[in-house]
Amino acid sequence: MNSAEFKKLLESVSMEQWQAVVNGEALVLVDDERLQLGPTNHNEAIIVANSDNAQSAEELRQSQLDEVDDTLIAFYLTRPLTRNGFTNQVRALVEEHGAAKFGAPEGKQAELTLFVDVAEVVVEDANSPRHRYGAGCELTSSMLMSPEEQVMRWVESGEAYDRYLGMNVCRYNC
Repeated sequence: MNSAEFKKLLESVSMEQWQAVVNGEALVLVDDERLQLGPTNHNEAIIVANSDNAQSAEELRQSQLDEVDDTLIAFYLTRPLTRNGFTNQVRALVEEHGAAKFGAPEGKQAELTLFVDVAEVVVEDANSPRHRYGAGCELTSSMLMSPEEQVMRWVESGEAYDRYLGMNVCRYNC
């Protein structure tokens, strides 16, 4: 999810929900895709009212719309994308670019790799200095599956997500 998508989510929150946040609930980010009300101590609580950001529902709403980038950065600084959120974004990128471009034989780099910017999975090509640090699927010489099928299995099985977590382990656990 990028800032524009997050802003649209915030704009879709009803005034009744904003008032519930002012009254002590939180907006919780579910699967990096949607917001719902929940307890303030929920691990995925992304917006909690306090004396600095809200005296009323409208003030809270406006302050959050004004601080979309800061809110996303602060939230994802200590939290990885969820597996569902990551996988859904990767599926869309694989569909857009073609699965085969994300796979390469052992010892080679895929034409395209996956990289995460705050809360958005992005594609990096060989022209990007981040390309070699991105995630790609290591293809086997299996006669049973095509490269496309291997990449899709990599995504759907959670291996791609596990690679993302492994690449960012210090970011979230240090």
